[in-house]
Amino acid sequence: MSKNKEVIVVIIGIFLIIFVAAFTFLRESFAPKKESTQAVVEKTATKYELTSAETLSDIIKNREDFLIMDVRSFEEYANEHVLDSVHVPLEQIAAYSEEISQSVALLPGENQDSPSLDEAASLLTAKGAKKVLLIAMGLDGWKILSGQTVTHGDPTNFLDQSKVDYVSQEELKGKMDRNEPLFILDVREKEDFAKGHLPGARNIPLPELESRRSEVLSPGQVVIYANMETEAFQASVRLYDMKFLASSVLKEGYSKWVSNGFKTQQ
Repeated sequence: MSKNKEVIVVIIGIFLIIFVAAFTFLRESFAPKKESTQAVVEKTATKYELTSAETLSDIIKNREDFLIMDVRSFEEYANEHVLDSVHVPLEQIAAYSEEISQSVALLPGENQDSPSLDEAASLLTAKGAKKVLLIAMGLDGWKILSGQTVTHGDPTNFLDQSKVDYVSQEELKGKMDRNEPLFILDVREKEDFAKGHLPGARNIPLPELESRRSEVLSPGQVVIYANMETEAFQASVRLYDMKFLASSVLKEGYSKWVSNGFKTQQ
């Protein structure tokens, strides 16, 4: 009897295994299939289309013309934003006067609701946008899945500190005396630059640095200075974020250079 029981138990076990396997197979075969997370664009019932940052990056790489419009607050945008994005707060889109002939990708803030974004998309379409996309997960989604951002440059932030090198006043003077290849970048305002600057320096005011980064060309070291060391630090962080890795900040800035009696020009 014990042997018969063992045989029965084995048969029941095999039957259960076959039953579970068959049930699992049938459930997966007939269950509705989920859409791939790599879908090019997820359409919604709104005036805009929801897209992942990864998909948008691929679209841009394929040379489709897109304007990335950051509709967060000024403080959020200034702290960190997508490279080459334009800042237009959500409430100011109606007054936005620049011509729009391409598609627009909106980068929203965490607390901006769908009706407000829907109204913004309608306004942009009326202003000429070919289509309006909304970047899913906003800036966090862009950073995780895709692309490049530019930060403000915080001297108290350890990560930003790690991006910056320094050169002393005497070191820079020695490099200049030896005619070492340098790109000396003055990030002060134009008026300050006109009053006096380091010999051979190129002026790109800090607020214009991102849009004029292509002018920073040097076979050697980039040295950045301003009236205050903090401004030069911010410029160096932004250049690092834009993949200019060989830059240094002049310690103590332009005023110290002048007080040292080192050569300047107008």
